[in-house]
Amino acid sequence: MSTIHELLILRHAKATWEASTSVDFERPLSNRGRIEASRIGRHIERSGWWPDTILCSSAVRTVQTLDRIAQAANRSQEGVVFDKRIYAAELEYLLRLPGIHAKPDTQRLMIIGHNPGLENLLAYLVGAGGLESIEKKTKALPTATLARFTIPRFDSIEPACATLLDRVRGKELED
Repeated sequence: MSTIHELLILRHAKATWEASTSVDFERPLSNRGRIEASRIGRHIERSGWWPDTILCSSAVRTVQTLDRIAQAANRSQEGVVFDKRIYAAELEYLLRLPGIHAKPDTQRLMIIGHNPGLENLLAYLVGAGGLESIEKKTKALPTATLARFTIPRFDSIEPACATLLDRVRGKELED
């Protein structure tokens, strides 16, 4: 019997350019970003989607997004893997991450990162037809958007192997 796994892809919440920050990697969340990240966290908790493993870019805005979702979901960040390479990751790197970091008992894994890498991953997972139906509604993965998929396995992710279960935008959720 094969086990179905869930992969959650979360693009960081809305960031701002502060006068003191001239480096993109160090951009913090805006007020809107903090609110939307908290909404996503509450939604994840209410829906029972909290991941067994979280892989997070170490850019300031992704770490702050994780802080807000964990706080809103009343969850600890124990066992989170921070990886600065997620910041500008190519598709090939993102495809390897779940297989590297998933433990044998991992059922649900989340990657918190950035575009264009995450949108490329989403397109790879659902294939061209699936992406077209998503993009008819809006950009595939705007800020503070969570996409939840089933995939057959974490260690060998094939093109169009995933089923998109949900796509949730923080700005569309209630407080």
